[in-house]
Parts: sequence; C-alpha cells; structure tokens
Amino acid sequence: MDSIRPGTIATLAGGVVLLIASFLDWQSFGAGGFSIGLNAWDRGLTGFFLLVIAGIAIGVAAVDGFAPQVNLPENILDFSRNQLVGALGAAAFVFSFCMLFALEGFQIGTILAVLASAAIVVGARMEDQAGAGTTTI
Repeated sequence: MDSIRPGTIATLAGGVVLLIASFLDWQSFGAGGFSIGLNAWDRGLTGFFLLVIAGIAIGVAAVDGFAPQVNLPENILDFSRNQLVGALGAAAFVFSFCMLFALEGFQIGTILAVLASAAIVVGARMEDQAGAGTTTI
C-alpha cells in the first residue's frame, strides 16, 4: 500500500458514516416529557437500501485502496465502477435530502446520511477524474 487516493478515502469514509447514520435517530416525536426516536431501519426498506449502498461503497473503496491486487471489473453495463458507485451515492443523497423535508423533527441520522452520501458522490467523482491515480496523499 504505497498511497491511498483522496477519492478512495472520501468514498470509504462516506460509506462508513452512511452505515452508522442508518442506526441513529432520523426522526423523533415527543409529548409531555416522553420522546421516541426512529432510525432508518424503522422506516421500511430504508435501512436495507442504505446498507446496500454503504456496503458497495465501502467494498469498492476498500479493495481499491487496500487490496489493489484484487481485480474488480472496470466496467459494468457500460459504466465505470466509479460511475456506478457515484450513482448509488446520488440516489442515497436524493433520498436522504428529501427526508429532511418529509420528516417532522428530523435528527442527526438524517443529516449525517445527507453528508455521507454526498461524500460518496464526491469521492467517486474524484476517483473517476484521477483515472490512473496521479493524485495521491
């Protein structure tokens, strides 16, 4: 492991934070000193949707950054691997951003999901731009 590109770090960190955000409160209700919080797993398939996206982002970034000897396919359905990760991150971003307006009393989980999915999109775009990996840290 000579160096890890910034896009890989952003994608990996975004995937980890997105996974953690799915377990944090997305919405809370309170009345008379009593409150209850709901996370993404309490909202139907939302938790599973975020788990799949976070898992793909973490897996691709981990293999790219820490196991370059593993050969993942460069193109899937005429899209690059980074374009697909970016598209999944964009889907998570749109979904979680819309939840900010759909939920009353949104909490830290929703905000972290928006930021994490944005990091996945930015990281995938950085990796797509880097190509052969000329930018390293």
